[in-house]
Amino acid sequence: MKSSQSFKRCSLRVLIIENIKRLKFLYYKFSILQRIIAFLRIGKCRALKWCLKLRWHLKKTYKRTSIPFDEGIEIYVDHSTVLKNVSIEEILACEEPSQTIVVSEIYVEAKQHKLSVLSDNITEREIYSARTFRAPEMTLECLFDQYWFPQSGFLVSKNGKVWRHSVLGQYSDPHFLTTYAVEGRQIDEGNMAYIFHEHLLWDAPIISEPSLITPHYASHNYGHFMLDIVPLIQLGMSMGLNMISKPLLDWQKPIYERVGINQGSITTVSKRFVMLKKVFVSNRHKAASTYADSPNHRDVFAAILKNIIKPPIKYHPRRRIFLSRGVTPKRNLRNRAALEAVLHQEGFETVRPELMSFDEQALLFSDADIIVSEFGAVMANVVFCRPGTKVVEIIPDMQNDPWSRHLCASLELEHITLCHPIKDEDRNTFKTADRIRKNISFSFDANIELIRDVIEQL
Repeated sequence: MKSSQSFKRCSLRVLIIENIKRLKFLYYKFSILQRIIAFLRIGKCRALKWCLKLRWHLKKTYKRTSIPFDEGIEIYVDHSTVLKNVSIEEILACEEPSQTIVVSEIYVEAKQHKLSVLSDNITEREIYSARTFRAPEMTLECLFDQYWFPQSGFLVSKNGKVWRHSVLGQYSDPHFLTTYAVEGRQIDEGNMAYIFHEHLLWDAPIISEPSLITPHYASHNYGHFMLDIVPLIQLGMSMGLNMISKPLLDWQKPIYERVGINQGSITTVSKRFVMLKKVFVSNRHKAASTYADSPNHRDVFAAILKNIIKPPIKYHPRRRIFLSRGVTPKRNLRNRAALEAVLHQEGFETVRPELMSFDEQALLFSDADIIVSEFGAVMANVVFCRPGTKVVEIIPDMQNDPWSRHLCASLELEHITLCHPIKDEDRNTFKTADRIRKNISFSFDANIELIRDVIEQL
């Protein structure tokens, strides 16, 4: 009897794998097949295990065949849809795609400090020279019937339009293939078309309650989360919006609490995709605030600082802090130990912010007088510094990313840029265009005498 059942189960698997036309039907109707197999061939005690295996096998096999039910439609980024402009009060009750400007754009002057040492690279020298930059407005946009893919951040409509402010994930997935609803179809030699098949998302859970998406593709990065997401969740709290997020990281949870949001009030989406009937998003989902943070966000971080309970032993004012990244293959500072020793002689204490709690980091920056920091996401914590705090930043050549300098200018901090060259043997493996797409590994040496000289003049 057991042998007969095993043969039948094996035959069924072979039939499913080899008969593709049959598989198309089974993929959508296998709930009925599950009941038949469970009660007639396997027995109730093994039904659940077999059903789970069958569902996984059907999905995997169907995706591998790339034979859709229909022709599908080409997927593309929607840059053309014009949203109706409404007030912030009206957007909550809107019944058509709309937007409102929550924070106005502002132009900020970034001055070049007299002690700054710029790169020999012409492009990088220009972006770190004295200039005026635009801190963009902060929008709140209302959309309808959107598939949301939490891990990539993509918002895709039923007709294959990807919302323009949700495409930060294209750095890792330029053709939206991680949605598992897009087929790469070769149209002629060397050219591919990417086709969206909505029917592959037939089992998407539906969230009907109007909701604000809080994370984006890069919100696992501390700098992006602080500058892009924190002002957004504070806005959502003030407007009483339901917030949805992919599962929160441990270090993100206390930040929500300090903003004033109970973790239990956030709808966490662990599924690969969901259908949002009415969703609120922002241009902050495309990292608009990280590159050029607005001075108008200062009140958000001032409020967070007030919510932090001071420890019994307060930090001493006029602290001198060296922010160490520790040993890392990405932008590794080879002579970090020697630099730490020299800075210690100048009254600096070395700290590793990633080993501190969020409250400790905020208090550390708020009490600092001089900060020496390596280039990196930890620089986002200068939002807690007092105006006039001196920030010396060690930047390896060819970063071409002045986000931290813009941030310091918006906060009225005294920012000194110290660009450091990369040796030829390291430069050969480093391409500026690949900096964001890949975790580039390279090392460089800090000019310790230069750093000591700058500190003595502050």
